[in-house]
Amino acid sequence: MKPDLKIATITTVEQADVTKLESKNKNLADYILCVDENMTRTYR
Repeated sequence: MKPDLKIATITTVEQADVTKLESKNKNLADYILCVDENMTRTYR
């Protein structure tokens, strides 16, 4: 192992109101990208 190695996690969540992160979406990762649930997706 590399003791000096720092790892961060990133996740994306969808919400109707993106101005405040919902409690169920908190603490999922180090960085949380919150996008509008009506945003166009390029995948299914």
